Amino acid sequence: MDADGFCSLPTNHLILWFRFVSFRFVSFGYRGGAVHGVGGAAAFMGAAILGPRIGRFKVDEATGKTISTPIRGHNLVLSALGGFILWFGFFAFNAGSGQNIVGEGAIVTGRVAVVTCFGGAAGAITMLAFIRIKDGIWDMMMSMNGLFAGMIATCSCCNVIQPWAGFIVGFTGALFYYAQSWVTEHILHIDDPLDAAALHMGGGFWGMIMAGLLADPDFVEDGDEGLFYGGGKQLGYQIMGIAVYGGWALGTSALMFGTLNYLGLFRVSEEVELMGLDEHHHGGYSYRISMRNPRGSQLRWTMTRKPEEPFAAKGEEKNINLPEVEEEEVISS
Repeated sequence: MDADGFCSLPTNHLILWFRFVSFRFVSFGYRGGAVHGVGGAAAFMGAAILGPRIGRFKVDEATGKTISTPIRGHNLVLSALGGFILWFGFFAFNAGSGQNIVGEGAIVTGRVAVVTCFGGAAGAITMLAFIRIKDGIWDMMMSMNGLFAGMIATCSCCNVIQPWAGFIVGFTGALFYYAQSWVTEHILHIDDPLDAAALHMGGGFWGMIMAGLLADPDFVEDGDEGLFYGGGKQLGYQIMGIAVYGGWALGTSALMFGTLNYLGLFRVSEEVELMGLDEHHHGGYSYRISMRNPRGSQLRWTMTRKPEEPFAAKGEEKNINLPEVEEEEVISS
């Protein structure tokens, strides 16, 4: 029985070609960059076909330019907690890819874990400082995205670079993530709520490039060293691999998502989107949004909708009820 999925590359027939012609990095044994890159490419195509959420982009009537209107997540604390859980999980994801913690394998596994940690830390610090300089704020969410980008970028090169190089990979990976995120939002006007494409496609494929630049001769076979160590072929293999896997993911995703969109199965109606999928699909809201006002008290939002007020017909102005606010005084922290 063929173990490959429907959208998998036909590796049973092309493995030799990919290994020796376009994808030599498989000899390194760590393919996380390709995994993230393929997932990110699929996310990019899916977001492009799905279209932006209602209110995500607006057109300035005076200039005619499309303006981005960010929709922030509802709970930064849970997002940060998820980030730290992912950071912990990356040690198993990267270090466990070698499937060996005995003898020489233990040395490689230990180095992989250190590179992964350094990459994530460098990415987080880079984005924290970058947004502070750019916008004058300490943005925790962007710092967490920098953490993810740094760790994702180490996936393809973590076992072939020196630990100090993990800082370079994380630093550049975070900046590359931000550049792709900016282009996706402000140039292409694609609504990617989680920055999945920029994080995974950008970080994953950038890590493959870094393998072609920083692969240490002590950790690879002759001829596979990175460009900065006098090599060059490996960088070419990495770039060809990005083209092959990226093209495959974008093409198959366009076919799948395009078909679903054509059949009307890819996106809910405008009325359901305005109502909220939690209420429409599951009969209620999954959380209560809380925040603090300038006086230090806590505002609790109770999301309500009057069933007797139907949504307006298409083309008519919609009156959307704002959440009811119940104020409850608490001790300010």
